[in-house]
Amino acid sequence: MIGSGLAHVQSFFDDVMDLTFSALKKAGEKNEKLEKTDTAGGIFKSVLKGAAGFLGEAGHAFYEKYEKIKADKVSDKSNKKG
Repeated sequence: MIGSGLAHVQSFFDDVMDLTFSALKKAGEKNEKLEKTDTAGGIFKSVLKGAAGFLGEAGHAFYEKYEKIKADKVSDKSNKKG
């Protein structure tokens, strides 16, 4: 029972992180017109946009690999039982 509850908590956090990384990736891809980059505010927004895109892409890649590893482990366990 405790293990099942912990699995649900882990799944919830995985979903939240996946949504967060997807939002960051999308924020980095938006083609909104930024302020001129010759101002401090424009440079700051440009850097934040790039950082958000990078973090979103890295997080998305992490969760894709993480899901593949989990699926492979389940597959290996079921092959050993059968």
